[in-house]
Amino acid sequence: YVRSEMLSKKWTVEDLVKRSYQEGNTARTTVVKGATDRIYHDGQLLSTLNKPNIPAMEAIGGTGDTITGMLTAFRFKGDDNADGKSLELNRMMGRMVNCNPATQIDAFIKAIPKALSVYDKTSR
Repeated sequence: YVRSEMLSKKWTVEDLVKRSYQEGNTARTTVVKGATDRIYHDGQLLSTLNKPNIPAMEAIGGTGDTITGMLTAFRFKGDDNADGKSLELNRMMGRMVNCNPATQIDAFIKAIPKALSVYDKTSR
């Protein structure tokens, strides 16, 4: 169900996120994936990432789940960069597996250890 006013206006990501928080229709932490990935917490933009740009990732089911899983694990560990790290690792994995729209999410999951290793070596 979509309200008719939602169809009569051009909405930005920021408009939609703000409205979702105002109406209580989103979790405290919300990930918006796209050409630019965004993580919001309690309505505040925490981090964004737009590189590398891998359009094929838009069509792969489960990439949001990998971000959510990594974000949860890193926050549990007390990682201060959990948000940005999760976004960056997800895109690194997409590049590592040379993804295309037919790529299955298990390829991403299998790439997590290698992506973590590369991230740890290059992000110091």
